[in-house]
Amino acid sequence: MDFDTVLDLHRSLLEGEGQDGALTAFLAKARRAFNANAIALFSPDAVGSTDVQFLSQGLAAEQLATVAQWTHDDPWINRRLAMRLPMDTGMVTLGSSYLAPHELRRTAYYSDCARQAGIFHIGCVLVDNGNQPGGLPRMHFSLVRPEDADDFDAQTTTKALQLLAPALRASLLVRRSRAWQSQAKASVIAALDGHPVPTFVLGVDGEVLFANHAAQALMRRSQHVRITGGRLRGVFQLNAHGFAAVLASCAANGASRVGLWAGDGEAVATGELLLTQSQDIRLRSVWPGMAQVMSVTVDSLASVKDRLQAVADFYAFSKAEQAVLTLCSQGLSPDQVAVHQGVKVSTVRTHIRSLLEKTGERRLADVVGRLTRK
Repeated sequence: MDFDTVLDLHRSLLEGEGQDGALTAFLAKARRAFNANAIALFSPDAVGSTDVQFLSQGLAAEQLATVAQWTHDDPWINRRLAMRLPMDTGMVTLGSSYLAPHELRRTAYYSDCARQAGIFHIGCVLVDNGNQPGGLPRMHFSLVRPEDADDFDAQTTTKALQLLAPALRASLLVRRSRAWQSQAKASVIAALDGHPVPTFVLGVDGEVLFANHAAQALMRRSQHVRITGGRLRGVFQLNAHGFAAVLASCAANGASRVGLWAGDGEAVATGELLLTQSQDIRLRSVWPGMAQVMSVTVDSLASVKDRLQAVADFYAFSKAEQAVLTLCSQGLSPDQVAVHQGVKVSTVRTHIRSLLEKTGERRLADVVGRLTRK
């Protein structure tokens, strides 16, 4: 094997960044380059709930299953352990150098596994001994040939495997990191989806990065949360301008809390919006562009009539004032209320001034808002 071939294998590992497909392609390419009958990247150590993990080329499914069952009784590894030889990362060994062919033929491993899998000559590099920073288990990269083939050339094979081992380890570390990130993301999403309060993860300028199940249900059953072009542009009574002001307040203060209300003339919904700049590293690892987390607590729907009566009783509104407030809550202007009631506009404005004085509000919209606040 020449240097250019090894360099090409090395490059394919680094460019593949630990993707399963890239590792499989590398194994196929390496199998041809080393003229091996089969090739495998495997760990004999427990990995999570899986006792042995394998990536291989050249082994049929039943052969792979048999080899996996025998991994802990691999005679070459056991011979090294029995001889107290070091198991250092980057160590390259040829099986024939410390287990003679006639000894291998006498092992149960050979008769029950290796012979039918075509494993006799072996070249192996220890990619990781399991004690290195990064959390990889002990990992071997092995080349095998059947009994009727030539043994691997010691010098050429050793140099090639020594050059490939660091790139293999780097690819596996990236693969492990990607798996951890995927598991962490799934865990975070599952936790948010299990939360009963509608929750949104927002990016810059209200971009919706994620909405949990409760938030999606809220959007399906009402028009109180408005999204345009993937960005949140309105929540209950807050229009685009009002919601932008809430975002700005959160950015300045780290959090923003706003009471919510909305009515359709028949029923009214109330709630509370809580916007925070979360520093949770788990959330930021899943959504690096996250700016805020927004939760929307929504009370049960109540009839406008019931809420109006409760507010009227509390502030001692007259019947005429109640009638004006009811029509205003439905979106009618003072002129329209006057026409509807058959009175002068000045009379309607007098009732409105009375409503403002009794409630202490400055705007009629704030008085209407009291119909939606407990």
